[in-house]
Amino acid sequence: MKNLPDAQLRAQAVANEMSVTPPDISALSPEELQKLFHELRIHQLDLESQNEELRKVQSELIESRDRYLDLYNFAPVGYLTVSKACNILEANQTVCGLFGMERDQLIGKSLYRLVSKDDQDLFHFHLITVFKNQATTACEIKLKRYDGTEFYAKLQSRALNVVNGQYNSFRTIVSDITKRKESEILQLKLQQNLESLWELSRIQNDDLKFLTDHVLEEIKRISGSRYAFYGFINHEETEMEIYSWSKDAMNQCKMDDKPKNFPIAKAGIWGRAVRQREKVIINDYDQDHEGKLGLPEGHVRLTRFAVIPVFSKDRIVAVGAVANKESHYTEDDVKQLETFLAHVQIIAEQKRGQEDLRKSELKFRAVADYTCDWEYWVGPDGALIYISPSCESITGYRRDEFLNNPKLISEIVHPEDQPVVVDHLTKIDGKDCNSVDFRIVTRTGEERWISHCCQSVYGDNSSWLGRRVSNRDITQRKLTEEALRQSETNLRSFFHSIS
Repeated sequence: MKNLPDAQLRAQAVANEMSVTPPDISALSPEELQKLFHELRIHQLDLESQNEELRKVQSELIESRDRYLDLYNFAPVGYLTVSKACNILEANQTVCGLFGMERDQLIGKSLYRLVSKDDQDLFHFHLITVFKNQATTACEIKLKRYDGTEFYAKLQSRALNVVNGQYNSFRTIVSDITKRKESEILQLKLQQNLESLWELSRIQNDDLKFLTDHVLEEIKRISGSRYAFYGFINHEETEMEIYSWSKDAMNQCKMDDKPKNFPIAKAGIWGRAVRQREKVIINDYDQDHEGKLGLPEGHVRLTRFAVIPVFSKDRIVAVGAVANKESHYTEDDVKQLETFLAHVQIIAEQKRGQEDLRKSELKFRAVADYTCDWEYWVGPDGALIYISPSCESITGYRRDEFLNNPKLISEIVHPEDQPVVVDHLTKIDGKDCNSVDFRIVTRTGEERWISHCCQSVYGDNSSWLGRRVSNRDITQRKLTEEALRQSETNLRSFFHSIS
């Protein structure tokens, strides 16, 4: 190949000589003919050598072209050459696969038409930037395949072909980033779900309706749905109680009567999820489906529907349902809802436990705090665990004074009755109720009689939890008994004097 320029020069020289009118051969001597033949032979050999070199170069060029064509066509990313008017001029095999089209289908097509409607403004701004900056510019948008489905793509574009000082086309690299974007979206959703769960756990309001209102809005957000409901299933799994519908559903639903309790045996598709103990996904609600009973008059129209039963210890304890997502419900939607609702159930059970505890404590307070007797509970260490407010009306001392000084109970016992009380405490036995009467001295120095009854308290594991005490003011009874005794004594003395 290095001798190719020399061969070309010699060939040109020969051509130039041939353009000159050849000499008359008949006038040439044998020596001159021999010389001419020799020169022609040399030129012939040069031409043959040149042709060989040209064939070799051509073969290498074809091989190189094929190699780069393969690299272009089967690159791991797509390549497009697009006119300034956004018509596709060239496309490699990879990008054809991304769009699900043959090359002849893709060539000449407007790239704008292959951009998702939601991202067309972003793509337009991308093109303006490409031709303005004349440098490689990237953007991430959704593109449409031939079958109408969409995928996330990263475009890296650069302007090409200067004509009259202006760029008239651009080349773009198309990379499918669907998995990465879906992973980012999933990670964002999980982060939002964790933040929502954290917010739920921080809710101080124990009202379950307040909790479920928050849950409803969250399951709508997680699934991209317009409507939702969330209800609790009773222990027998025969009835669902809904504290509230989602606000959007309440605003749109024209039903006058919105019951809170629904019998599962009479329920349609959502009841099927409970009866069959499995999730239900319906993306064509207008079609016939197992368990579908139709909607009440005035109910909002449903297009898509998903129901997720929530389990706790093999029992369905709640049901979450979402409806009317713009696109199909997927297994991924259900998995996210299942995870979220499972955590919600833990929080809901804690809230219900807190509510039950509050109600139980309210009952306890109603019984204990509003008793006329002086009630208290002494722990194993001698500290007061509880004392009723009625202690003040009997002793004159406030409950906080007793709680701060547990010894005050024994200190106000009448000095003459101290041995009786000590003897009583040493004889307390088992679970039997033990009683004794003694006097106390109130804050004002008044003597009062107390009927004292105490009993040992034991936990579920038979551990001793202290003493439960009930003190009743029997001063009036004692005074009455003393008056009766005095009256009897006076009567005996009277009859004795007569006799």
